[in-house]
Amino acid sequence: YDRYDYLGNPQLKPEVNHEADLKFEYKNNRAGYIGVTGFFSYVNDYITGMYVPPSIAKPQTAGVLGVKQFENIPEAYLWGWELTYRSPAVYNWSGGLSVARTCGINPEAEEYIFESGNLQEIKKVNNDPLPEIPPLEARIELDYSFFKGSLVPGINVRMVAKQDRPSASYNEEETPGFVTAGASMKWNFNEYLTVAGGINNLFDKAYYEHLNRRIIGSMKNLYEPGRSFYVNLIFKL
Repeated sequence: YDRYDYLGNPQLKPEVNHEADLKFEYKNNRAGYIGVTGFFSYVNDYITGMYVPPSIAKPQTAGVLGVKQFENIPEAYLWGWELTYRSPAVYNWSGGLSVARTCGINPEAEEYIFESGNLQEIKKVNNDPLPEIPPLEARIELDYSFFKGSLVPGINVRMVAKQDRPSASYNEEETPGFVTAGASMKWNFNEYLTVAGGINNLFDKAYYEHLNRRIIGSMKNLYEPGRSFYVNLIFKL
């Protein structure tokens, strides 16, 4: 969702992805599980939006800069990695860690420069970051089992770095990083009934994701919910 209306294109070709993945895993009954995955992807006929002059199509939505049509570009590149750790099951405590990052580029893109809502210049951009790519993110989860697993409290932390690789061709902006936390409690009453509850966004952090859409009709960011509470009843039949 950049500030354009979009036209479909029945002539679009399907994207063709050529991908190589490399994965390393290590398991140990006392150390736990460690997994590392990396990938590189070369995509032909990548689908993106290209600007359409007003003489061909005029926008229908108030406040947009113009119209784009979905088109294929010859190639795009994506790469990334993920690290995962899970603690062994031999202890009362358990924990997990995951960290992931993805990057992508469009080798030859176009940046549309507007002034007072009018297109002033179309500038070529080499190696423009692909739009709507989430930034580096890490998650930590910890819990402890009391009374042979009947009562399990836990905490979780999510850490997201700022996205400092916005797409110029999509008029993306940098997104600030944030840290959120949550707490939970699970009560395994018996083999048929479990009661679980918790708090999301424990510290009532005001934040928005890089992939969040903006509020319709404005350039204001759409924030995620603040502190919230939940209770679940789980029946196993």
